[in-house]
Amino acid sequence: MPKKILAIDDSLALRMFISKTLAQSPEEFTVVTAKDGGEGIQLAQSGSPDLILLDYILPDMKGDAVCQRLVADPTTADIPVVMMSSNAGDIKRAEAEYKNIVKAIAKPFTLKTAVDPVFEAEK
Repeated sequence: MPKKILAIDDSLALRMFISKTLAQSPEEFTVVTAKDGGEGIQLAQSGSPDLILLDYILPDMKGDAVCQRLVADPTTADIPVVMMSSNAGDIKRAEAEYKNIVKAIAKPFTLKTAVDPVFEAEK
């Protein structure tokens, strides 16, 4: 069964990159995208993704606020999050604070860097 990935980023270009790249392996991944934190939280609650790729700077809230809300909700508390940002300091602080952040990566990145290590542990 394909892994469901929720990509939360305000950049349409990055959301399209993630969707198109992971769509090349439909047997492995399905992708849902959100343009801001509020939409992402709703999709996480209703869609039960296997992984969330989360931008740190969003138009409505920062990524650490999204993580805080996800951890506070029993239906989303255990979803692993890969935090993405061009500012490594922000994501390293968030990574240390929230148990749901399994990896922090600096932009630019490759999807192999972002996704593969999270699912490798399951094999």
